[in-house]
Amino acid sequence: LFSFFYIKNQQQLALLHTTNLNTMGRRKSRKIPEKKPKPKVATIFDCPLCNHEQTVECTLYKKKKIGEVVCTVCGGKHQLRINYLSAAIDIYSDWIDYLEENKNLEEEGEEYDEEDEEDDII
Repeated sequence: LFSFFYIKNQQQLALLHTTNLNTMGRRKSRKIPEKKPKPKVATIFDCPLCNHEQTVECTLYKKKKIGEVVCTVCGGKHQLRINYLSAAIDIYSDWIDYLEENKNLEEEGEEYDEEDEEDDII
């Protein structure tokens, strides 16, 4: 196979053995980068009411523009309006904020009216 090449020294011989003869004289082709899968955002969380792990499910109803958080053990539930950017973690964090706000109001001795939160609760 290499008999028709005139080899001057050992370096040229080593070069012939390391290069692929089929690609000699061609441009190097670019390697296609591998697509990395996008990390998935969790939709199941821990319940702050009953302290069970992985029992709260978040559901987004994009057409109705409603997000719902429900605990499968204690039945804790929260609904709020969402937009096209909302994710399950947003609904869960809003629920946590809502519970903390209620707790703070109860500690202060004020009565909490659900009518004040008409924007968040449907």
